Amino acid sequence: MILLKDSLILGSILFLIGAVIVFFLNKQAAKKQKENPSPDPAKAQSADLEEIKKKLKQTGIDSNHYGLLFSAIKNKKEETEKSLRGMWFSRSVRKQFRQGNYSPAETFFCRQLTKRPIKAAHGAYYLGNIKFIELQIDRAKGFYQKAAELYPKNPIFLNEAGMTNHLLGRTQNAVEYFQQALAVIKKGSRKLNNPQGAATLNNLSVAYKTLGNLQQAKECASQTYEIYVKIFGEDHPGTIKAKKYMDSFNNINN
Repeated sequence: MILLKDSLILGSILFLIGAVIVFFLNKQAAKKQKENPSPDPAKAQSADLEEIKKKLKQTGIDSNHYGLLFSAIKNKKEETEKSLRGMWFSRSVRKQFRQGNYSPAETFFCRQLTKRPIKAAHGAYYLGNIKFIELQIDRAKGFYQKAAELYPKNPIFLNEAGMTNHLLGRTQNAVEYFQQALAVIKKGSRKLNNPQGAATLNNLSVAYKTLGNLQQAKECASQTYEIYVKIFGEDHPGTIKAKKYMDSFNNINN
């Protein structure tokens, strides 16, 4: 009975000691946070966009494409970082990638270029992503084209090769890549009623519009809208955007 009482007292003492330790640790953490507050995400993003704009002006890329580029850079960062997860190298490589040091990841993907064609194609694709993030669009185009050459059955590789050609003003080349991507999607699923088919049709429409082929551009835009309606319904943001783009052709004299 005495032993039980002693055990309860000892347990209470240990609990109190633990509570005191936790209290002081939390207090120190709060003090550290106050002294070194985390940067405002909105301000950091705004600063990043301004830096990207400065670099874009040096590339000579049409400013009308800036919105597309901002979105693409964000997506490519997330996609490439995700591809690094679960691989043999340390977490520090992913951490460095998030902080803007892409060299370790680039070294890894360069090694993949010596592997079998499918693996080499993915290595080339992610190298294209890195060069795109760095706004080296011409070099990104080269890697995307390499990926499409090594594995032409992947419509994503073909679409990215087309997109970078379009950004660089090589629109006829872009059309050819988008057409190849559509052919692959049709052959694989036997239909275009899927998000990838809609995205490719939209890319092709924009390219046709740039070339002045307005009737073909309008037809692709209409198909894009119809696919969005079937998949997502009329109220989806993507559907609304597709309809707005489709309707823009009504104000153009063919």
